[in-house]
Amino acid sequence: MQMSRELRKTLWVLVASGVVGVSTLAAQGITTAAVSGVVTDSVGQPVESAQIQVTNQQTGVKSGSLTRANGNFYIQGVEVGGPYVVTVRRLGFAPDSVTGVRLTLGQNFRVNFKLGTQAAQLSVVTVRATSDTLSTQISSSRRGVQTDISDSALRRLPTLNRNFTDFLSLTPQVTQAQNAGLSGGGQNNRFNNIQIDGASESDLFGLGTTGQPGGQARGRSISLEAVKEYQVLLSPFDVRQGNFTGALINAVTKSGTNEFHGSVYYYFRNQDLAADVPLLRASEFQQKQYGFSIGGPIVKDKIHFFVSPEWQDEAYPAPGPYPGSAGVASAADAATIQRMTDILRDSYGLDAGAAGAVSNKNPLTNVFARLDFVLPYNSRLVIRDNYGKAELDTLFRLPTSFRFGSNAYSFNNKKNAAVAQLFTNWNNGANNELFLGYTTIRDFRPPNADYPSITVNTGITGTLIAGAESNSQGNSLDQDIFEITDNFTIPVGAKHRISVGTHNEFYKMDNLFARNSQGAYTFASLDSLEAGNPNAYTIGLNLGQGFHSKFDAANYSVYAEDQWTINDRFNVLYGIRLDVPSISSHPATNQLIDSLFNRDTHELPTGNVQWSPRVGFNWDVTGKQTDQLRGGVGVFQGRPAAVWLENTIANSGFGLGLLSCGAGGLGRAPAFNSDINNQPQTCLDSAGSPIGAGAYSEVDLLNKKLKYPQTLRATLGFDHQFSNGFVGTLEGIYTRGLNSFFYQNLNVGDPTGVDRFGRVIYATSFATNGTPTTNLVSKQFKAGGVYDVKNQSKDYSYQLTAQLKKRFSDALEASGAFTHGHSYTVSDVTSSTAASNFRFGRELAGNLLGENTGISQFDIPNKVLIAGTYTAPWKTWATTFSMIYVGVSGIPFDYVATGRGAVGDLNGDGVNGNDLLYVPRNARDPSEMLFANEIVNGQVITAQTQAQLFEQFIDGQKCLSDHRGEIMPRNACRSPWQNNMNVTVEQTLPSVMGKTLSLRLDVFNFLNMIDHDWGKVKLPSISPSFNNQPLVTEVGQTTGDVLDTQPIFNFVPASAVRWTSNVIPSYYQIQLSARLGF
Repeated sequence: MQMSRELRKTLWVLVASGVVGVSTLAAQGITTAAVSGVVTDSVGQPVESAQIQVTNQQTGVKSGSLTRANGNFYIQGVEVGGPYVVTVRRLGFAPDSVTGVRLTLGQNFRVNFKLGTQAAQLSVVTVRATSDTLSTQISSSRRGVQTDISDSALRRLPTLNRNFTDFLSLTPQVTQAQNAGLSGGGQNNRFNNIQIDGASESDLFGLGTTGQPGGQARGRSISLEAVKEYQVLLSPFDVRQGNFTGALINAVTKSGTNEFHGSVYYYFRNQDLAADVPLLRASEFQQKQYGFSIGGPIVKDKIHFFVSPEWQDEAYPAPGPYPGSAGVASAADAATIQRMTDILRDSYGLDAGAAGAVSNKNPLTNVFARLDFVLPYNSRLVIRDNYGKAELDTLFRLPTSFRFGSNAYSFNNKKNAAVAQLFTNWNNGANNELFLGYTTIRDFRPPNADYPSITVNTGITGTLIAGAESNSQGNSLDQDIFEITDNFTIPVGAKHRISVGTHNEFYKMDNLFARNSQGAYTFASLDSLEAGNPNAYTIGLNLGQGFHSKFDAANYSVYAEDQWTINDRFNVLYGIRLDVPSISSHPATNQLIDSLFNRDTHELPTGNVQWSPRVGFNWDVTGKQTDQLRGGVGVFQGRPAAVWLENTIANSGFGLGLLSCGAGGLGRAPAFNSDINNQPQTCLDSAGSPIGAGAYSEVDLLNKKLKYPQTLRATLGFDHQFSNGFVGTLEGIYTRGLNSFFYQNLNVGDPTGVDRFGRVIYATSFATNGTPTTNLVSKQFKAGGVYDVKNQSKDYSYQLTAQLKKRFSDALEASGAFTHGHSYTVSDVTSSTAASNFRFGRELAGNLLGENTGISQFDIPNKVLIAGTYTAPWKTWATTFSMIYVGVSGIPFDYVATGRGAVGDLNGDGVNGNDLLYVPRNARDPSEMLFANEIVNGQVITAQTQAQLFEQFIDGQKCLSDHRGEIMPRNACRSPWQNNMNVTVEQTLPSVMGKTLSLRLDVFNFLNMIDHDWGKVKLPSISPSFNNQPLVTEVGQTTGDVLDTQPIFNFVPASAVRWTSNVIPSYYQIQLSARLGF
């Protein structure tokens, strides 16, 4: 008996996606569009079983469905783009069609048909292309906060690095703080999720700030030429979308068509096309980006291909001061630097490396390839591969530390992401989307020298650093990620569409981190270096399990939702998502930790169920699609950076151990040895003899009840289309942390009290040099710490946005937006290690266990966004002008104390560099603040002079003067407002044999080109890359009771310079490019 067509189709999908029944699958967002509507006859009665066909005129790909009893139809899984023809046929009625339909990502294009009798003539209605953002702003499928980045925006607007994430600035609620990554809705940049064609393109391990694989090497996920369009979603109430609590960046790629098409392009800029300033002229500064794309048919209407390779050659000046550079002074003068170079060469035969201006090289390669197949039974298959390679030389300097070229290191990354997508439609309107993805990521980080790290103190604050960078002495990471997703949607009744699905990710990670395994020496002076007598020595040793840690984990998700169309004007989307994180790797039990803290290192949080209910709505207020009220509330679960979890495997007390000698460590430091293969394994006693083992290990724990980051997010928006064509939007978004991470050091005991400045003290005493004796639970972990992670629920943020858009004509469109908001957190988890997250997650003067919120590192209160494109009115040789202006509040920061070794730990909790300053009522009053004489470049700066300079500094910094007589709050200061404007002029030349050549000029920081004082990015001068600024250096402590003693400081005159603008973004750059399209 012949198998029915519908049964054969069902079996086809079940065979193709049979793995669904074996292991649950994934739902990771919408990668397609939909076409829906209702078919009626001439008197308005519904027409059942009418055949609807949606045909892509470029590829010939068809999707179809039959109308239901109520005349409704809904066709999902339609590829983004077009143009499409939507045709309706029914026996006894004249066919009808709509042409010129263009579909955007996630759009539900609605078209209704009224059919006449068979004798009536076929009517063809042409609709205007719908790919612009205005056409999708008022849409029944829009509920939450989102921004659509169209193919037109990607093609026309300025892009500095040809990275598709460059356009995230077009989202009013997305900001970027200096070196902190992109923040969506005021959230941590590591809680964003990037996906391309439904598969993850996120930096899952979480070492970089860009959120993309290879982020540390400034790698790109994909060639911009391969991206069709994307969305930035902050509150999609569709439960199929998950794994983020910040922003979801959802992109789809280009495909081939029935005609061969492609491009060849070349982009170029260098120091001669940039501001004439020393930073950009002292060393090589240039970028070349070039590539091509080609797509077309293999079998017309059946199989299409698209390929897009791209390359980059870039060199840019290494940041930071050096002798003779403009701006902030170097940590040492030229003579001191030359002497160290001579000592290393003459005494040890070592090359210190470059001491002047240096350029960091950053070559990139991206290759994208895609095949599209039209399959039987209303199905299509997409197979694509996305390869990337990135390398980055890394050298940077700070005003307090000068690094020689030998202390540089290199980030190297290779990534390959293969994805298969199967889309199937049924005539009854049901749809299935199956995604399979497999990604491999390989990172390694070699140092630039084959001798140990050497640090030489040059005074109270300055250091010179040469040799193998400590964190690069054995550093690599291998990641294998497999994901599988299946989403099935079916109409139920006249008003419901039910979706069910599953999303699973499986991770295998192998991390090598052998910090200081080649040795690190610290010398008190250049004389000590010349004599080979260090005052401190550290080496990383294997405590048993080796330096590699293997981390295997998974995340299982299932979900279900219903889109309920209550009537033509009001619809509700509600659903629930269930996420179950699983960790299969477990460290061995550390008996010492178990006995001291009653915690089993083998015990990790796994299988903790997390629920995410969501509900969103859309209301067409007037029924004319001119006024729209939308919003919703829901729970969103994100991935933590895998490195935060992997820390428990690497730091269980059996892997890396650090042996520290001298300067607060064990005994004395051994003599300097330049051979990395023959480093000392023990410290020395007072007689110079080895004193045996003494390596310590940091121990990292995870609370067994720990849940992955989760937020509650609510939004409300109103859109109105004015009679003159403007579309105005008012919307707000509120986020509350439900399960944020909070780091504690279990080895720090109870506080001893509160000192006279209001600081909670954890020391039992302070030495006269300022070194505290911390109240510890166990001295066996004095240096390493025992860090635990638990959840807290105090974080919150909000943003309010007003936006106005208009498409004036096909030649001109513009938009403007203003966003105001704030972000408050207990702690900002921005580092890769538990120790650093405890130390620098928040600057503190209160109780270490207190879950008190403060201004977040990602708090950017105000943002102004203006963007526009204009095409000149002449008919031939089109000229296009485009611009983006972004004005944002400055970055938040605060002032802390620092010191050498353990000095500078004002609260005595065992770590320094994170203690907020007490702001004296009068810095000249010794009972308020004490200073000690200091020698700088051979000159004595008296305590009185420093007190006067510090008093002047407070008067000139409002965030300090506002808090006189108290300890300043966390992130109470803010850098000045930042203005950035980028413009593009593109000229199209006459077409020859179907090939179009265009020439383009981009100007980045156009305001700075107009006036050299405009467009400057002003950052805190002491440490521009960080939010905690070490303003004073502790050099001693008065004697007396631990709560009555007073720290003694030095205030370096160079610190009196509040701002530096000597960074590359402060200066204009011009980019020239040419593109040949065919």
